[in-house]
Amino acid sequence: MGRHSKSHGSYDVESGRSPSPHRSIDFGSTFNSITIRNAFIRKVYGILALQFAFTTLIIFLARNNKEINQVFTGPSAGALYIGSLVAYLVIYFTLICCESCRRTVPNNYVLLMLFTFFLAIVMAFICLQYDLESLLYAAGITFIVCLLVSLFSASTSFDFTRWSCIMFIVLIIFFIAGIAMMFIHDRTTQIIYSAIGVVVFTIYLAIDTQAILGGREVEISPEEYVLAVIHLYINIINLFLMILRIIALTRR
Repeated sequence: MGRHSKSHGSYDVESGRSPSPHRSIDFGSTFNSITIRNAFIRKVYGILALQFAFTTLIIFLARNNKEINQVFTGPSAGALYIGSLVAYLVIYFTLICCESCRRTVPNNYVLLMLFTFFLAIVMAFICLQYDLESLLYAAGITFIVCLLVSLFSASTSFDFTRWSCIMFIVLIIFFIAGIAMMFIHDRTTQIIYSAIGVVVFTIYLAIDTQAILGGREVEISPEEYVLAVIHLYINIINLFLMILRIIALTRR
């Protein structure tokens, strides 16, 4: 799904063929062009910044605007939450599973905007359950973690993308455990689970950062900027929620 593995006799996942050792490899698939890479990185982080600006705005309005707050707390709030959650998941899996949907302009931008809109509404509902101080602490810590992880991932010679398969299995186990955690209300257990979540999504952030920057065993094609944005956005959102949960539990 847009991620390519690279090695000295590498297998071309786009075409299904092994490239000849005597043939120059296409820049788009191997991500060797510095110009293309830099443009790709600027686009991904530019879109990501707009997503978080919009998400922050929705959360702010839900908390501080009386009319909008009534929408989130009124009798139809449950339907709005469930509808937004379902819409977000449908669009998410559509973008992840359908290559043409995330590569065809302007359809991919429309779907990405809708994806961001519905997830921002879901996030507003979640953030309304916490006090402002906890939200600010969580946002600040998340920003610092993301900054440090991004800088480390860009500068280290260690290739986190080699952990992609292992971390995918870990993520599945983590989400299955999350279902069980819905029925476990022990405070210490909840804190431990959230702390594990912080570690999982921090490693995923490192993996995706290196895949976007390129030059690693696994890298994301420049054509897959929507996929790259979704990965980063979801990872940071989940990291924020895990940190927020820990802060809220420790302040009880």
